Amino acid sequence: MEMVALVDCNAFFCSCERVFKPHLWNKPVVVLSSNDGCLIALSAEAKALGLKMAVPYFKVKHLIDKHKVHVFSTNYMLYAHMSGRVMATLETLVPALEVYSIDEAFLDFSHVPESNRTKEARRIQDIVLQHTGIPVSIGVAPTKTLAKVANKLAKTHPQWNGVLDLSRPQDIERFLPFVWCEDVWGIGRASAPKLSKYGIRTAADLVQADPFMIKKLMGTVGTRLVNELKGEKSFPLELAPPPAKSIICSRSFGRLLSQKEEVKRALFYHVARGGAKLRRKKRQARHLTIYLRGNRFSQKETYVSRRAAVQLPLATHYTPTLLAAADHLFEKVWQEGALYAKAGMMLTDLIPEAAHPTTLFDRRPHQKEKALMTTLDTLNKRYGTGTLGFASQLQKENLWRAKEALKSPNYLTRWDEILTVS
Repeated sequence: MEMVALVDCNAFFCSCERVFKPHLWNKPVVVLSSNDGCLIALSAEAKALGLKMAVPYFKVKHLIDKHKVHVFSTNYMLYAHMSGRVMATLETLVPALEVYSIDEAFLDFSHVPESNRTKEARRIQDIVLQHTGIPVSIGVAPTKTLAKVANKLAKTHPQWNGVLDLSRPQDIERFLPFVWCEDVWGIGRASAPKLSKYGIRTAADLVQADPFMIKKLMGTVGTRLVNELKGEKSFPLELAPPPAKSIICSRSFGRLLSQKEEVKRALFYHVARGGAKLRRKKRQARHLTIYLRGNRFSQKETYVSRRAAVQLPLATHYTPTLLAAADHLFEKVWQEGALYAKAGMMLTDLIPEAAHPTTLFDRRPHQKEKALMTTLDTLNKRYGTGTLGFASQLQKENLWRAKEALKSPNYLTRWDEILTVS
């Protein structure tokens, strides 16, 4: 029988920080978003104090200080490398897996006998903890959606110690009444109120609801979700990551900016990053969007949000072409006198690099462009991002860089920040 296990790292960003600071285990820990803005990761101890996800840091700082909560600026480089260690460990333990996110993976559990599933899940749990220091919860079920349900229950109910097997029909029927619709994978808080109007409040209600009404309210995807809750597989494991449909690069500034040149350089930095990501994924873009935003929390300045987009003449991942297009768009969105808190860009309408179309009038030196970008990417990979770039994106003093006053060292990627033991 086909079976899926979902492995989810517990409070992953907080756990990564704790690996290198063991004294923080069992103490409240939170991690902040880019620019030290909002809470994006909370340990169980922090949640017990009443702290919640996505709340602005300044609004709860008094509570954090009162209870001596340990606070960290986000360190994506560290978290990405720790994620790689977790996924590499899981790959050695199962025939196949789908890396779903930075802290989640679906495992093929079909080879594990029914009587041994909980034991095998606990074995994986112990090995991941031993090899990486990261605690995980595991939910086992016939489908991805049910595995998500099992994982959520395993994580939130201490009696199961982080592992729950929902592979048997009687267990599925027993637990679904205790799962709210908003906690079902793919539904969330936006759709839950709409379902509630028709008396559908739990996962059990979803299973028993009229299929025609479900399709009307939630479309084909909703129908597939309900089928998965019934134990009917609708979402197979994706053993190879699907090709990217868009690339977004943005970040809040460390302070409000009003100088045109500073904001432009910040935007161009993100455009150059987007070009590098395109080449890394072997994709090219046909559409570029840029945007500038003010501080929506400020009560003194008028909030400003400006955006502009352009259809590129030909699909490309050549950074100078993208920068030239961004420069043209920037002049359209720039508003003199405004204070900006964030800049970003989005590349869409992506196609494979190998499918690059051309025209009779295309006379660009593609081989020279490719050689230049290959050299640029190779040097930045070898010596660090930002080692080599275009003059329009560089800012010597990095005046617009995001706040990260509470960032932990890059223990795994910088020799001068490697952990020392005395």
